[in-house]
Amino acid sequence: MTSPVVFLFLSQMFGIGFLAPIFFFLFYIFTPAYKLTTPSLYRPGAAPCMALLPTVVLGYYVTHFPSFFHSSLEARNWWNWIWQLFPIWGFIIMVVLSKIIPQPKEQTPRKWKQELNAIRLTIGVISIISMITWWYTILNMDSSVFEVFIPQHFLNTPQEPILGLRTVIQFDYICCYSAGFLWLAYHFKDLENVGVCSISWIRAGCASVVLGCLVGPGTMFPLIWLLREELLVATQPDVKKSEN
Repeated sequence: MTSPVVFLFLSQMFGIGFLAPIFFFLFYIFTPAYKLTTPSLYRPGAAPCMALLPTVVLGYYVTHFPSFFHSSLEARNWWNWIWQLFPIWGFIIMVVLSKIIPQPKEQTPRKWKQELNAIRLTIGVISIISMITWWYTILNMDSSVFEVFIPQHFLNTPQEPILGLRTVIQFDYICCYSAGFLWLAYHFKDLENVGVCSISWIRAGCASVVLGCLVGPGTMFPLIWLLREELLVATQPDVKKSEN
């Protein structure tokens, strides 16, 4: 739990586009394929799974949205400064809630099902919020999608500060999501290698492009990650028996 907090906190200073590829690379090399199919090695437990949604809501959304929609510019700046420390707020909330929520002593198929249901609820809520944000942005932006998300400056330096800041954010966005989706692709390749699933990569790529346009990359990422979790659970025979 500590490593993501450190990376998220540092990304607020150095840029997530710079640190996200490092984080996903380290995450991947320290998670070999055999760990993915061994429940005791990758399952966090029921308490952290149940604490995840309130952590995201209280530690991220509560401070993030006022920084955009508050009527006062000064208040928006203050809320943004508070939001900048969301890795710390989230870490504190996550630790406290994980201690408060009862954690079962034994990991049973029924408990694994509860964990998955908690993850489904969390991914469902944040995906809906992310999709609404995506379409709100698309419908209300003054520029084209290409101008908003694709950097217009590569070799030459922007003359206006606002253009320079936008260019940095655009590169952050591209580098972060590219690293994240590449990380997911490698994990799915590992799952395919151990016989968990069979993937048509051309179809998967085309479907991802369509889904990304419909719901946004920020929504597509957790949905694909949830699919990965569903596939892992489906490989556990005890969980299948508990559902029948």
